[in-house]
Amino acid sequence: MTADLDFNPPRPHPYPDEVTAGFWEAAQQRTLAIQQCGDCGTFMHYPSALCTNCQSENLGFSEVSGRGTVYSFAIVRHSFHPAFTPPYVIALIDLDDAPGVRMYTNIVDVDPEAVRIDMPVRVTFEDIGDGTLIPQFMPA
Repeated sequence: MTADLDFNPPRPHPYPDEVTAGFWEAAQQRTLAIQQCGDCGTFMHYPSALCTNCQSENLGFSEVSGRGTVYSFAIVRHSFHPAFTPPYVIALIDLDDAPGVRMYTNIVDVDPEAVRIDMPVRVTFEDIGDGTLIPQFMPA
């Protein structure tokens, strides 16, 4: 038996549930929506069943611009999963219009060596197969 070196396994897919569905439904429309408390206004990501500030259950999703800045990042140089070909950048993005939210994501369409702290970025959406879109970021 020989290994097929050209085999590219599919990317892992999200599995939306009742808490995260609003985020993924917005992504399918190429919109970035962040969970927000209807009582105190706190933005939260990852979505939660209760507000992380006031513990309210009055939660919804608010569309945001998808603009932000790189807070921190790492360049992955070794393969940890066969669907991801290194090098690639993982990052924490401070969203401009969702105070307190740092979104964990990938930065794409840029030489990994060119990524910098405080670099302006904007959201883009990648189809990872069967029409599933995931938000990632690219230089603004």
